[in-house]
Amino acid sequence: MVNGIRGLLYEPTYEGEVLLLFGLLIPHLKDDFVIDRCLGSFPDCIARRNGEEVGIEFEVMALKEVVDELRGRGVAPIFDGERPDLGEVNKDRFFEQLEENVDKQRLEWIKELYDEVGQREGFEVRWSGGRTWFTMRFFVKGWGVDPVAVQGDGKVWINYTGNPAISPWELPQETQDALRRLFKRRKERWHTVPLDNREDLDRIKEAIKIIAEHAKRLKLQGRKDA
Repeated sequence: MVNGIRGLLYEPTYEGEVLLLFGLLIPHLKDDFVIDRCLGSFPDCIARRNGEEVGIEFEVMALKEVVDELRGRGVAPIFDGERPDLGEVNKDRFFEQLEENVDKQRLEWIKELYDEVGQREGFEVRWSGGRTWFTMRFFVKGWGVDPVAVQGDGKVWINYTGNPAISPWELPQETQDALRRLFKRRKERWHTVPLDNREDLDRIKEAIKIIAEHAKRLKLQGRKDA
């Protein structure tokens, strides 16, 4: 059935499979990439992109864009679609996992964030799964990116840039500055934010408000279609 196919049989569901897929895609990327080392932590690996050192966090959603583009050119690094025995990641599965891994208070706060985003027209909640954790992503429709995400272990992530290897977007500088002031962070491309009390929750809500307002009048950096 797969004679002549060189790649993955199904879409990756584990981090190691995502790393393997990235290796298969390297010859087809527009930029030059050389992998320096894989860390097994955040970021997933250190590479040199066009001679510049970058940290890469592998994401199935970002790699899928490249895979779909290659399919349009007759190249199929993934033979089939989703693994047939893989359950769909959705709201129920995410919150079931979350309930198993966080206390009742944090669970309620994250549900508040879900409701907050659901009330904003410019946002859409999307779900994804990795080797260990499901993820709830707050997708900004006007920008086509998800700068805020919540893992199934309760960690909340702020993303100022996309994966530099696959989707090299960057939030507008004004937005970055506002978020960094809010969370008192300086140089990171991505970082977690605390959610230990009501003040932390209010800061995350304020970040969502900032992003919503800026998405109406500012454009992403590094993407012509945004």
